Amino acid sequence: EGTQPTSTAFTYTTISTTPTQYGIYVEISDRLLKAAPTKILANAGKEIGSNMARIVDQVIQTEIMAGTNVVYSDVSVNTVRTDIATTDLITGTILAKAHTKLSSVDAPTIDGYYVGVAHPFVLGDLKIQSSGAYIEFNKYATPDKLFKGEIGALYGVRLVSSSNVQTFTSTTTVYPTLVMGAGAYGVTEWSSLETIYKPLGSGADALNQVASVGAKIDFAAKRLQENA
Repeated sequence: EGTQPTSTAFTYTTISTTPTQYGIYVEISDRLLKAAPTKILANAGKEIGSNMARIVDQVIQTEIMAGTNVVYSDVSVNTVRTDIATTDLITGTILAKAHTKLSSVDAPTIDGYYVGVAHPFVLGDLKIQSSGAYIEFNKYATPDKLFKGEIGALYGVRLVSSSNVQTFTSTTTVYPTLVMGAGAYGVTEWSSLETIYKPLGSGADALNQVASVGAKIDFAAKRLQENA
């Protein structure tokens, strides 16, 4: 009382990364444009956008999966991903361990939960094994605040389904589950996604035979908190 405490040191860490440009485009011939019964350019643009989203998602996953904070199956004693076998299925117990591990290092939650992203194959196994503890998303206190693809929650982890999960090669195909807290990783865009449409006759197309539609982005992702 009445005594000013000693100030505490504050450390600020800067994390740097280098931008990489990603792009994809398709060419459409003049004959196809004239003969197609659908709006083929618009359809191509939509598919280009979907593919770019998957490319960006894979870049993020590659960065996250290089992390060192890993929980393996209890079925066999694994220390590397290449040893995982077909019997190493995810269980509610493993998901609870991931929650405990993140909680033990004070990983920040997202609205009171951690978030797990998993392939439908994995979530199918999880729901069968953990039916009693599984919470359907429509039973949430706030069911209107869902992540895209969210299907429910189990042991403090909100589960998001994605078929675009990066796999590993082992004695079988390994589908990892990413369980994350707030601020686990960050992304940055040096330029926003740009869509490029070149009509017939543009560029060096002397006979007006080819149109193209594509997209590009300068993008990078970095892990910010290994413990999260």
